[in-house]
Amino acid sequence: MTRSERVRRLVDGELDAVEAAALRAEAARDPALAAEIEAALDVVDALRAAPAPPVPDDLVDGAVLRAVQRAHAAPPRRRALPRLHLHPAAWVGLGAAAALALALWARRPSAPPPEEAAPAPRRVEFALPAEGARTVAVAGDFNEWRTDATVLRDDDGDGVFVGAAELPPGSHAYMFVVDGERWVSDPYATNFRDDGFGHRNAIVRVD
Repeated sequence: MTRSERVRRLVDGELDAVEAAALRAEAARDPALAAEIEAALDVVDALRAAPAPPVPDDLVDGAVLRAVQRAHAAPPRRRALPRLHLHPAAWVGLGAAAALALALWARRPSAPPPEEAAPAPRRVEFALPAEGARTVAVAGDFNEWRTDATVLRDDDGDGVFVGAAELPPGSHAYMFVVDGERWVSDPYATNFRDDGFGHRNAIVRVD
Protein backbone atom coordinates (compact mmCIF):
# COMPACT_ATOMS: atom_id res chain seq x y z
CA MET A 1 0.00 0.00 0.00
CA THR A 2 1.44 3.38 -0.98
CA ARG A 3 1.89 6.16 1.55
CA SER A 4 -0.77 8.29 -0.12
CA GLU A 5 -3.23 5.39 0.05
CA ARG A 6 -2.50 4.97 3.76
CA VAL A 7 -3.10 8.69 4.32
CA ARG A 8 -6.39 8.52 2.43
CA ARG A 9 -7.49 5.50 4.43
CA LEU A 10 -6.52 7.23 7.69
CA VAL A 11 -8.55 10.34 6.85
CA ASP A 12 -11.45 8.17 5.69
CA GLY A 13 -11.31 6.04 8.83
CA GLU A 14 -10.51 2.83 6.97
CA LEU A 15 -7.39 1.92 8.98
CA ASP A 16 -7.75 -0.18 12.09
CA ALA A 17 -6.36 1.06 15.41
CA VAL A 18 -2.99 -0.65 14.98
CA GLU A 19 -2.48 0.64 11.43
CA ALA A 20 -3.57 4.18 12.39
CA ALA A 21 -1.24 4.21 15.42
CA ALA A 22 1.66 3.03 13.25
CA LEU A 23 1.00 5.75 10.66
CA ARG A 24 0.80 8.45 13.35
CA ALA A 25 4.06 7.25 14.87
CA GLU A 26 5.67 7.34 11.42
CA ALA A 27 4.33 10.87 10.84
CA ALA A 28 5.89 11.99 14.13
CA ARG A 29 9.29 11.01 12.69
CA ASP A 30 8.67 12.15 9.10
CA PRO A 31 7.74 15.85 8.66
CA ALA A 32 6.81 15.28 5.00
CA LEU A 33 4.31 12.57 5.94
CA ALA A 34 2.90 14.71 8.75
CA ALA A 35 2.48 17.61 6.29
CA GLU A 36 0.70 15.32 3.79
CA ILE A 37 -1.75 14.14 6.47
CA GLU A 38 -2.33 17.72 7.62
CA ALA A 39 -2.96 18.89 4.05
CA ALA A 40 -5.52 16.11 3.49
CA LEU A 41 -7.34 17.04 6.69
CA ASP A 42 -7.26 20.73 5.73
CA VAL A 43 -8.98 19.91 2.43
CA VAL A 44 -11.67 18.01 4.35
CA ASP A 45 -12.12 21.03 6.64
CA ALA A 46 -12.42 23.31 3.61
CA LEU A 47 -15.12 21.09 2.16
CA ARG A 48 -17.04 21.17 5.41
CA ALA A 49 -16.68 24.94 5.79
CA ALA A 50 -18.01 25.61 2.28
CA PRO A 51 -21.77 26.24 1.96
CA ALA A 52 -23.58 23.02 1.21
CA PRO A 53 -24.87 23.10 -2.39
CA PRO A 54 -28.59 22.49 -2.98
CA VAL A 55 -29.48 19.21 -4.62
CA PRO A 56 -31.96 19.57 -7.49
CA ASP A 57 -34.39 16.67 -7.65
CA ASP A 58 -33.61 16.02 -11.29
CA LEU A 59 -29.80 15.98 -10.86
CA VAL A 60 -28.40 12.63 -11.96
CA ASP A 61 -25.43 12.95 -9.58
CA GLY A 62 -27.54 14.03 -6.63
CA ALA A 63 -26.18 11.16 -4.58
CA VAL A 64 -22.71 12.60 -4.91
CA LEU A 65 -23.80 16.04 -3.70
CA ARG A 66 -25.78 14.54 -0.84
CA ALA A 67 -22.67 12.67 0.23
CA VAL A 68 -20.73 15.93 0.24
CA GLN A 69 -23.52 17.57 2.24
CA ARG A 70 -23.32 14.79 4.83
CA ALA A 71 -19.57 15.32 5.11
CA HIS A 72 -20.18 19.07 5.40
CA ALA A 73 -22.59 18.54 8.28
CA ALA A 74 -20.13 16.38 10.25
CA PRO A 75 -18.51 17.94 13.37
CA PRO A 76 -15.13 19.67 12.95
CA ARG A 77 -12.10 17.43 13.25
CA ARG A 78 -9.75 17.44 16.19
CA ARG A 79 -6.04 18.10 15.62
CA ALA A 80 -5.20 14.62 16.99
CA LEU A 81 -6.01 13.05 13.60
CA PRO A 82 -9.41 11.48 14.42
CA ARG A 83 -10.98 8.66 12.50
CA LEU A 84 -13.25 10.19 9.86
CA HIS A 85 -15.75 8.23 7.84
CA LEU A 86 -16.40 9.70 4.40
CA HIS A 87 -18.60 8.14 1.80
CA PRO A 88 -16.53 7.21 -1.30
CA ALA A 89 -18.52 9.76 -3.27
CA ALA A 90 -17.25 12.49 -0.95
CA TRP A 91 -13.74 11.79 -2.20
CA VAL A 92 -14.95 12.91 -5.62
CA GLY A 93 -15.65 16.36 -4.19
CA LEU A 94 -12.38 16.32 -2.26
CA GLY A 95 -10.45 15.45 -5.39
CA ALA A 96 -12.21 18.20 -7.36
CA ALA A 97 -11.35 20.76 -4.68
CA ALA A 98 -7.73 19.63 -4.64
CA ALA A 99 -7.56 19.81 -8.45
CA LEU A 100 -9.02 23.33 -8.40
CA ALA A 101 -6.50 24.45 -5.77
CA LEU A 102 -3.67 22.95 -7.81
CA ALA A 103 -4.88 24.71 -10.98
CA LEU A 104 -5.08 28.07 -9.20
CA TRP A 105 -1.61 27.57 -7.74
CA ALA A 106 -0.19 26.73 -11.19
CA ARG A 107 -1.69 29.92 -12.67
CA ARG A 108 -0.20 32.20 -10.01
CA PRO A 109 2.06 34.97 -11.39
CA SER A 110 5.62 33.79 -11.50
CA ALA A 111 8.41 36.00 -10.26
CA PRO A 112 10.56 37.46 -13.06
CA PRO A 113 13.98 35.85 -13.31
CA PRO A 114 16.76 37.87 -11.71
CA GLU A 115 18.66 40.06 -14.10
CA GLU A 116 22.20 38.96 -14.76
CA ALA A 117 24.86 41.57 -14.15
CA ALA A 118 26.59 42.79 -17.30
CA PRO A 119 30.23 41.66 -17.57
CA ALA A 120 32.61 44.29 -16.27
CA PRO A 121 34.86 46.08 -18.80
CA ARG A 122 38.58 45.35 -18.74
CA ARG A 123 41.48 47.79 -18.91
CA VAL A 124 43.49 47.33 -22.13
CA GLU A 125 46.90 48.95 -22.61
CA PHE A 126 47.97 50.39 -25.99
CA ALA A 127 51.46 51.43 -27.11
CA LEU A 128 52.91 52.71 -30.39
CA PRO A 129 56.50 53.75 -31.16
CA ALA A 130 56.05 57.00 -33.11
CA GLU A 131 59.16 59.12 -32.66
CA GLY A 132 58.62 62.63 -33.97
CA ALA A 133 54.81 62.40 -33.85
CA ARG A 134 52.88 65.20 -32.23
CA THR A 135 49.78 63.17 -31.30
CA VAL A 136 48.74 59.52 -31.29
CA ALA A 137 45.22 58.24 -30.62
CA VAL A 138 43.42 54.91 -30.74
CA ALA A 139 40.25 54.75 -32.85
CA GLY A 140 38.11 51.61 -32.82
CA ASP A 141 34.66 50.15 -32.72
CA PHE A 142 34.67 50.66 -28.93
CA ASN A 143 34.79 54.48 -29.28
CA GLU A 144 32.91 54.86 -32.60
CA TRP A 145 36.23 55.33 -34.44
CA ARG A 146 36.71 58.78 -33.01
CA THR A 147 40.24 60.14 -33.30
CA ASP A 148 39.99 62.23 -30.14
CA ALA A 149 38.39 59.78 -27.72
CA THR A 150 41.40 57.69 -26.63
CA VAL A 151 44.56 59.80 -26.80
CA LEU A 152 47.97 58.25 -26.00
CA ARG A 153 50.80 60.13 -24.29
CA ASP A 154 54.58 60.22 -24.45
CA ASP A 155 55.33 61.77 -21.06
CA ASP A 156 59.00 60.72 -20.91
CA GLY A 157 59.74 61.83 -24.48
CA ASP A 158 61.16 58.48 -25.62
CA GLY A 159 58.96 58.40 -28.73
CA VAL A 160 56.65 55.64 -27.43
CA PHE A 161 53.05 56.74 -26.94
CA VAL A 162 51.08 54.76 -24.37
CA GLY A 163 47.56 54.80 -22.97
CA ALA A 164 44.65 52.61 -21.93
CA ALA A 165 40.92 52.16 -22.44
CA GLU A 166 38.17 50.26 -20.64
CA LEU A 167 36.73 47.73 -23.12
CA PRO A 168 33.76 45.40 -22.70
CA PRO A 169 34.27 41.65 -23.25
CA GLY A 170 34.45 40.58 -26.89
CA SER A 171 36.59 41.20 -29.98
CA HIS A 172 37.34 44.81 -30.92
CA ALA A 173 38.89 46.28 -34.09
CA TYR A 174 41.10 49.36 -33.85
CA MET A 175 43.90 51.39 -35.47
CA PHE A 176 46.28 54.11 -34.34
CA VAL A 177 45.85 57.62 -35.72
CA VAL A 178 49.09 59.61 -35.88
CA ASP A 179 48.96 63.40 -35.99
CA GLY A 180 45.22 63.24 -36.64
CA GLU A 181 45.50 61.96 -40.22
CA ARG A 182 47.78 58.93 -40.62
CA TRP A 183 46.18 55.58 -39.82
CA VAL A 184 48.61 52.90 -38.61
CA SER A 185 48.04 49.25 -37.72
CA ASP A 186 49.29 48.06 -34.33
CA PRO A 187 52.72 46.47 -34.94
CA TYR A 188 52.34 44.37 -31.78
CA ALA A 189 48.94 42.89 -32.65
CA THR A 190 48.63 39.18 -33.50
CA ASN A 191 45.20 39.28 -35.16
CA PHE A 192 44.04 41.52 -37.98
CA ARG A 193 41.00 42.13 -40.16
CA ASP A 194 40.85 43.93 -43.53
CA ASP A 195 38.90 47.17 -43.25
CA GLY A 196 37.87 47.25 -46.93
CA PHE A 197 39.91 50.39 -47.62
CA GLY A 198 43.32 48.84 -48.11
CA HIS A 199 44.26 48.78 -44.42
CA ARG A 200 44.21 46.14 -41.71
CA ASN A 201 42.48 46.74 -38.44
CA ALA A 202 44.16 45.16 -35.43
CA ILE A 203 41.92 42.92 -33.29
CA VAL A 204 42.07 42.78 -29.50
CA ARG A 205 40.16 40.10 -27.61
CA VAL A 206 38.80 40.94 -24.15
CA ASP A 207 37.67 37.94 -22.06
